[in-house]
Amino acid sequence: MSRKVLRAFPSHGASASEFRRSCTLNVAEKLNNLKMSFLQFALAKTSGSTRLQGNEQYKAGNFAAAVPLYQTAAELDPKQAAPLFNLSTALFELGDYNGYDEVCASALALLQGEPQETAAKHKIHARQARARLATRRTEKTKAAVNLLFDRAEKMSLLHCLKNCHSSQVGVKDAKESHTKLFLELPRYEPMICVHRFVIDI
Repeated sequence: MSRKVLRAFPSHGASASEFRRSCTLNVAEKLNNLKMSFLQFALAKTSGSTRLQGNEQYKAGNFAAAVPLYQTAAELDPKQAAPLFNLSTALFELGDYNGYDEVCASALALLQGEPQETAAKHKIHARQARARLATRRTEKTKAAVNLLFDRAEKMSLLHCLKNCHSSQVGVKDAKESHTKLFLELPRYEPMICVHRFVIDI
């Protein structure tokens, strides 16, 4: 009976020290996990408040001021896609289409496990298509358009893409085309009319 008790509750010798060490490690591990959870919660909370500050700047039309706030929010909580979505939107409004595309790719990578047809993804792909269209990246524009599930928006962007493509036909060099157009424009001499007023005193 005593041997069974010793096996169940080791109290001396090597077994007792191993038991104490195991308990100590378990407690330390739990404390460390608790500490990490608290730290992640604090960072997420800080990220959320920083993102809200960015939203205030964005709503006020201060897109340039919103960008660093969204960047900080994304760095504080790198597993969340929301700060990256906000950052990409601000970059889009500033006309930084290449930067927008890069941030979108990072945000979409965080949402790989989610369904394709979500409002957030649709909005991102629609803006991606417009950004790529603005930078004349035809094939990448098509790729973004094909991911849209809103038929009306999809057809509208495909129509824009078709018009953009037709306007580029026959134009090999944009600079050369601009120079030719400038040289062929008719010249008009400026006419300046000078009116003299005679004031009788």
